[in-house]
Amino acid sequence: GLAVPRSLRRGRALSRMVRSSPRGPALADAPVSAARRMPKECDAAPTTELRDACIAAAREAIALNGIECLSLRDVARRLGVSHQAPYKHYPSRDHLLAEVMRRCFQQFAQDLDGRKHFDDPHQDLESLGRQYLSYAEQHPLEYRLMFGTPWPAAASGRRARRWAWRWCAGCRSVPG
Repeated sequence: GLAVPRSLRRGRALSRMVRSSPRGPALADAPVSAARRMPKECDAAPTTELRDACIAAAREAIALNGIECLSLRDVARRLGVSHQAPYKHYPSRDHLLAEVMRRCFQQFAQDLDGRKHFDDPHQDLESLGRQYLSYAEQHPLEYRLMFGTPWPAAASGRRARRWAWRWCAGCRSVPG
């Protein structure tokens, strides 16, 4: 910001300086503190929007060019942002891919949970199977990412197992 000498920070000297400012008397009536500080603009929405936009752009890139061609630079290019912008949320390509896969599993689990449930275990298992196949048919990219792609290094270990168990919650809820 603008450096204001200590002698002018408080009192009439700053007030006189504002009144005689080339910007005119509009600032003269403003409180002294408002004349010194610029308002800070803080909005969390663009951060969340960029994170979600990176996921959407990554899915698009994978659908068009395959998983091998996925890069954070390509995602940034698709979004029209600085090539460094995606790194704010995803330290590496593997982190981005892990998040794409996590969201695919989350969507898959919601789809399985949305099936028609039955008290009879055989009917419920049949309903689960139909929903599973329906999802695979309607979402081939996501299905291929979940079951045909090795886990990225960023998703290895406990986190990957936790994701897999979460999507399988629908399978565990089948009475039997």
